[in-house]
Amino acid sequence: MIRIRQYSLTDFVNEYLPAQRPRRSIKATFLHHTWRPRREDYHGAGTIEGIRDYHVNSRGWSDIGTNAYAAPDGTVYNGRPLSWSNYCHALRKKPWADCPADYREIATTATSWPNHYAFGIETIGNFDDEDPAASLAMNTALAVLAAVHRLYNLPPERLFLHRDVAYKTCPGSRVTRAWARAEVARRLGQAHDLRVILLPEETEIECNPALEGNTTRCDLRGVLEGVGYVVSTERFNTDRIIYVTEAKP
Repeated sequence: MIRIRQYSLTDFVNEYLPAQRPRRSIKATFLHHTWRPRREDYHGAGTIEGIRDYHVNSRGWSDIGTNAYAAPDGTVYNGRPLSWSNYCHALRKKPWADCPADYREIATTATSWPNHYAFGIETIGNFDDEDPAASLAMNTALAVLAAVHRLYNLPPERLFLHRDVAYKTCPGSRVTRAWARAEVARRLGQAHDLRVILLPEETEIECNPALEGNTTRCDLRGVLEGVGYVVSTERFNTDRIIYVTEAKP
């Protein structure tokens, strides 16, 4: 089994990561949260060993699951080295057609693709409840991801969330892909301040705009409601249908 060590963020980024020798090309990253243990459950290295024990003795894996673990005290623990053949952090469970289009552009249909070509980091905490923007663990995880993106020349758009490929909220329902990518972009010096303004009144539309490469992505509801339409998603989960109607005067 691998030796798990606790690193400062600086040492993990400047010493551990550059020393890795990936078995295959790193083509993407995946952000996770542990859900359990929560932030308040963290008690140093023993917590990480508890995660390993669960993975090995309850899940039947050969060792701890993912490549790194970001802790609430701002430190980082190593996980599976990139020289291993399987990283065991994000097996695709969703149908191929339900995965994000930008994921399908770079991946294959193999359910194991994330575990072979993507670096994964677990953030200790439950971000269904905890505010990710106020979390030292999440800040640390995003800093590690930015370092991975820089090391392997990946754009921020190559960052995905576990729920992009699996039926779970991971890395937490309060974490959006646009926010996580923007945070990595900021750390890479690629941040863009983007606003959507409705003319002629110059009213700003709240639609969470994000620049991904040369494409501007916005929340559909925010844009349409901003220009006077009503969006109904009651049949989205069952039939993948969204209804758009003009608002009544």
